[in-house]
Amino acid sequence: MEKITLSNVMKISNYLAKSKSSFFVNPFYLIENCYFEEKDGEILVGQPSAFRKNEFNLLHVPKSVKNGQGFTLLFDEEIERLKNLGLKIVKKSELGIEYFYKTSDYLNLEGHEFSKIRKNINNLNKKYQVKMFNSYNMAKTADFIKKWSGLKDTAAMAKKELDSFNHEVKTNIDALNLLEAVPNKSYFVEIDSELAGFRITTKISDDLWVGIFKKVTHSFKGLDEYIYQVSASDYQGIPWFSTGPASGSYGLSEHKRSKHPKNEEMLYFVLTEKT
Repeated sequence: MEKITLSNVMKISNYLAKSKSSFFVNPFYLIENCYFEEKDGEILVGQPSAFRKNEFNLLHVPKSVKNGQGFTLLFDEEIERLKNLGLKIVKKSELGIEYFYKTSDYLNLEGHEFSKIRKNINNLNKKYQVKMFNSYNMAKTADFIKKWSGLKDTAAMAKKELDSFNHEVKTNIDALNLLEAVPNKSYFVEIDSELAGFRITTKISDDLWVGIFKKVTHSFKGLDEYIYQVSASDYQGIPWFSTGPASGSYGLSEHKRSKHPKNEEMLYFVLTEKT
């Protein structure tokens, strides 16, 4: 397999989006983590296997696949496809839950379910001077990410969790260099003339857009939801959005559920039996 690059990432992302509606189809993730090859009229996309040397785990289920193949980031429906193809699963591990939200919920913020979010957004706009930008100085944004990471209690994290956190920070900073080359809609918010948060988004398909990554100063209540709302207004013709899975243990699951997802799907790592 070859590393995915800027020259082919959109072709590969668009190909995957035809059969897989997930955060992990986004071009920023693919170019950072994935490899590909074209075989028998299909594009195969994978990540290096941690269990089988010199092998790759596929992110999707192609039409033609043999026993012995490893997979990662599969949904239940994709695992059923493997079984229907006659493959025997010898290992299946949970990787985390991907949460899906309705765009219309954040356009309207109606009902008791969203009363707290409405209140927080209203208070934010009353209390501070809030300005939204669609582009921003990248050096200042990188500094903001570093400052954000410095506020986290990393001393309390287990090694696996800390490694995941440090990887997240690095990939977020690296991804800033892709903003001019990869299609996206970006939202940067200043509060009282200082950068207080941002979100990078992209369209996956006519049914799904994703928030690729974001960082906000959590002392500003309502800021996170405010960016959700503005993003939703730009994607109002697309019914669903995802902000990625909750993996690790530093409060992501609780945070994502507090935003009222309407669907949750577990992601799995799967190994099939070698013959």
